[in-house]
Amino acid sequence: MSNKPNFLFIITDQHKFDHLGCYGNSIVKTPNIDSLSEHGLTFDQFYAASPICMPNRATLMTGRMPAQHRVWLNGIPLSKDNVTFVELLRKAGYKTGLVGKCHLQPMMDIELPESRFWPDQSTEITEAETPTEIKTAINDDLNSPEYDQERAGVWRDNPTHEATTPYYGFDHLRFANFHADMVHGHYRRWLEERHPNSEKLQGPQNALKNHSYSVKKGWRTQMPEELYPTTYITEETVSFLKNHADKKNDDPFFLQVSFPDPHAPLTPPGRYWDLYDPEGVNLPDSFEHVDPVEPLFVQKIRESHGTPKKVPAPITPDEKEAREMIALTYGSVSMIDDAIGKILAALDESSLAENTIVIFTADHGDMGGDHGLFGKFGIHYEAVLKVPFIWKDPENKQTGRVDQLGGTIDIGSSILARADVANVYGTQGIDIVSLSQSNEEPNRLGIFIEEDQLSEQVNGMGSQRIWTFIHENWRLSMWLGDEVGHLFDRSNDPHEMNNLWQNPDYAARKAELTEMMLRERMRLADTLPLTNRFA
Repeated sequence: MSNKPNFLFIITDQHKFDHLGCYGNSIVKTPNIDSLSEHGLTFDQFYAASPICMPNRATLMTGRMPAQHRVWLNGIPLSKDNVTFVELLRKAGYKTGLVGKCHLQPMMDIELPESRFWPDQSTEITEAETPTEIKTAINDDLNSPEYDQERAGVWRDNPTHEATTPYYGFDHLRFANFHADMVHGHYRRWLEERHPNSEKLQGPQNALKNHSYSVKKGWRTQMPEELYPTTYITEETVSFLKNHADKKNDDPFFLQVSFPDPHAPLTPPGRYWDLYDPEGVNLPDSFEHVDPVEPLFVQKIRESHGTPKKVPAPITPDEKEAREMIALTYGSVSMIDDAIGKILAALDESSLAENTIVIFTADHGDMGGDHGLFGKFGIHYEAVLKVPFIWKDPENKQTGRVDQLGGTIDIGSSILARADVANVYGTQGIDIVSLSQSNEEPNRLGIFIEEDQLSEQVNGMGSQRIWTFIHENWRLSMWLGDEVGHLFDRSNDPHEMNNLWQNPDYAARKAELTEMMLRERMRLADTLPLTNRFA
């Protein structure tokens, strides 16, 4: 096994792709991630399969689209019927671990009413003379305790709770789930050991007074840097690496390091809170741009200024608050970058770097002020769809920028190929790393992206279904039940400020891309389960 490479897989949460120095940002300081980019391959056209946490994290693990792995929405656990690439690595002899946010099962205690059922116009759920307990067309056990291992209440109410391992292929688990200074899981136990009554450090109710800031999706936390979740994740990662090196065995490892930041609420601790002056950050070029033909629900969000509900929804802050949100996001990103620097130093000190592939990405983006919007849910601009992807392989001397279209769906296949571990039938991703270094073309027409949202998550504007297709320099997006959509020429309009959807000069192009999207969606239709009989 000694010839097998190790993998250090680093992923951030809701991280806008251009909030990194190596992706063109001249203000945010990310020297350690930039160094990975300088010495590795940096993909400039890499996209989430769905710009939402749980659906895309499930795609990462399975190499399959949300429609296939059935985590089509946040709050749905990934069924154990799915095979993950981590499980395949484990069966091939890899030591597997996850430190940080997992989110393959629900992590919040908030319950939604039965209105969460998708409104299928052909079938109404009505009261009948003889009711039954069966309400959905698929019988599953996704409400069993097996699928309730990450939820905050479970960890709070049972101080000895541990997730059953192997957990989707992971043997070593150190959970730090949720966001801001309110993270739970193993982290909360670590925090309580170091600071009893730690709940007095957490949440907006315990925030330090900061009258100069107007930001609503964040607060100045009392949590010191040394107790913040990013620090915990760093310490646990360094410990894993040192322990692996000390054992001096030939077994390779796959370690996923998953930071909950910079996902809102924004609570960068200590010096990271005011590391960046809001007046010194740049607003996006499209900040004041409003698409005259944008979907109705986005128009309504602007009219209500995205008033927050019980669950997050896109917001439209004024310029002052927008600058504050960007500055605080940069603070969170710089703290993560400092943490990555410590992790990479430990990798070097443990003599593991020469045989460890380091990968950096995010689960999805954030509007980050583009078109005056912050957040996600139901919006398919580049800011939420595109993610950074960096692959640093000590054996691959080729470095530089990669223009090949790829996505989260390809990550598992690329890792398995590099590890020389056989993939499974039904995986929809490809080895995008090897393909990018060849002259071959992928067996797909472009990148297909899908998203479903409940009314509660889009400001009460009704459930949303969005399909997006990216082909070469074009992006087409369609909202179910809405006559308007997106058609952007990304090469001539990189900030997506000229929507060609209703332009008659581009009607043929729109029709062509719509057909291509349909054909790609057909290609992605499932071919599982397999049959072993002719009839």
